[in-house]
Amino acid sequence: MSRIVPIAAATVLGASSIIGISASAADAATITACVKKSNGDIRILKSAKKKCKKGWKKTHWSTAAPKKLMVVDGNGTVVGTMVGLIPDGVTIFSVLAKDGGIYIYLPNGRVLRNGSPNFQNNTCTGTAYIKASSPTFLGLIMDSAGGPSRILWRTDSFGSSQAWAFTRTQSNVNMQFYQRNGTGACVADGGVYNGAVVALQAVTAPKDYKAPLKLALK
Repeated sequence: MSRIVPIAAATVLGASSIIGISASAADAATITACVKKSNGDIRILKSAKKKCKKGWKKTHWSTAAPKKLMVVDGNGTVVGTMVGLIPDGVTIFSVLAKDGGIYIYLPNGRVLRNGSPNFQNNTCTGTAYIKASSPTFLGLIMDSAGGPSRILWRTDSFGSSQAWAFTRTQSNVNMQFYQRNGTGACVADGGVYNGAVVALQAVTAPKDYKAPLKLALK
């Protein structure tokens, strides 16, 4: 089972290699990237000292500039604002979507799951919850309520997806919870859980987009 952690912006994958992109002037940063001369594709550089390949031009801009770094699909449709990415290997985009939630996308346009919430029945229907297994984790969940953090679940085969936002509705329970696995089956999540849980609010799940995803200044 995947452990769910409420996360936002570039911390969404918990990976040290993620580059976060600030959106406010107060903590603006300078971004260095290579821009492909033929079509304007953008590749973020982890270091300003790195060189661009032949046919690419190095450029710099500030996150406080009027233009924003957006993620667009193969048709030029805007997926959302880029707030972080893993630049090594397969680029994984952390995107602030139009609905205000942050989701993770692969270059092929598929939105990735980050775990299944818990349910009180063995059909995994009705209100979804997240276990607050410690006071620290409960505080993290409460701080995430009303923000862009989202839980997104879909099967390994990239089937239909569901998404939830965090709330501050807390309760203490002593019961068996259930959770969906990668194939979509609803299974018991460990033994009886005795502790705090926080209710989640269902939101419209983000859609997949046409490949390939790329960056553009808008």
